[in-house]
Amino acid sequence: IMKKTMMILALLLISSAATLSAQDFSLPLKDGGSLCFYITDTLNCTVSIGPVRGLKEIIVEQPKGSLDIPGSVKYGDKTYTVTAIKDQTFADAKELTGVTIPSGITSIGARAFAGCVSLTGVVFPAAEPTFGKDVFAECTSLTSISFGSDWQAVDCRIFPDSVSVSEIYIPAKVRRISNLKSLHALKAISVDANNHYFSSSDGLLYSGDAKTLYACPVAREGKVVVAEGAESILQGAFSGCRGITEIVLPQTMHEFLYNEFASCQELKRLELNSEIPPITAKWNGSPVFALYLQSPDVKVYVADAAYTRYKSAICSEAGEYETMSGRQKESFDGGQLAGGNSLVRTKEDKKK
Repeated sequence: IMKKTMMILALLLISSAATLSAQDFSLPLKDGGSLCFYITDTLNCTVSIGPVRGLKEIIVEQPKGSLDIPGSVKYGDKTYTVTAIKDQTFADAKELTGVTIPSGITSIGARAFAGCVSLTGVVFPAAEPTFGKDVFAECTSLTSISFGSDWQAVDCRIFPDSVSVSEIYIPAKVRRISNLKSLHALKAISVDANNHYFSSSDGLLYSGDAKTLYACPVAREGKVVVAEGAESILQGAFSGCRGITEIVLPQTMHEFLYNEFASCQELKRLELNSEIPPITAKWNGSPVFALYLQSPDVKVYVADAAYTRYKSAICSEAGEYETMSGRQKESFDGGQLAGGNSLVRTKEDKKK
C-alpha cells in the first residue's frame, strides 16, 4: 500500500509540474498553427505570447503565411491585453512570411523570430518595444520593414542578417539612427516630411536642415548627386559604398574628410562644384585641401573658373594628416594623395 501511495503521489507531482510549465491557453490560427499565451498579470489582465511548454511528446505547429498578432484575446470571461513576445516564440517558423505586431507589445524577447527564413515583412507597433538579443537573426528574406509612428530611435542591428532590405522609411519622431551601415542591401532612405532631426533627398540621409550629409546607403551604385545646400559630410557617410562610380558635390560644399571616399572602390569621377576648395584635413597644423582616393585613376573634376585655385590648393605633400578635430591622424608619402594631375576642368569634360 505504501509503495502504491508513493507512486500515485509521484504521478501527481509529474502531472502538476507539466501543467505549471504549460501555456495557460492557446489560440488556433486559420492558416495553421496556434499562439500560446501566458498570463503575466491577473489583476491588469495582461498576457505574453511564448513558445509551447509542456510534455515533449506535444508537437505544436508554427504559424504560416502572414500573421497579424492580436492586440487582445479573450479567455474565459476576461479579455487580456497582449504585451510581450517571449524568447524564441516564433524561432524557426520557416513558413512565416509576414508579421504585424500590435501596439500593446512593449518587449520582444531574444531570438523571438530567429530562423524565420521566409519572413519578408515586419510591421512594428506604434511605440518602440525593447528588444532581446538576435530577435531577427537568420531572417535572410526580409525586404519590408515598417517602423512605428512614435519611435524615437532606430537601431538597425536588430536585423543582423539582412541581405534584402533595399529601402527604409524613417518616421516623424525618430531623433536617433544607429548602425545604418549594417543593412548591407540598403539603396535608399526616405524620411517623413515632419521629422525635424533628419531629412532625405534622392535616397540619401541628411540632417534636418539638410546642411549635413549623414549617410549614403551601402548598396548604392552608380552616380550619386549630393543635394545643393549641403555644406558638410559627416565622417563615414560613404563608408562601405563600393559600387558608386561617380559623386557630384554641390557649390555649397565646403568641408568633408580627406579619406571620405577611400572605400568607394568603383569610383571613377569626383566632381567638386564649389568655387573655393573645401577643407578636408590639417597638415602641419594648417587647414588644407587633400584627397585620399582608392585609385590614382580617379579624376577630380572642377569648374573651369576655379581650376587654377584648386590646382594651387591641392595638397599631396608627404607627412601626417589629421582631421579638423584632431581625433584621427594618418601618415602619407608623396604618392598616396591625389595631386594636381588628378584635376580635370569640368568644361573640358563637357566637350568630349
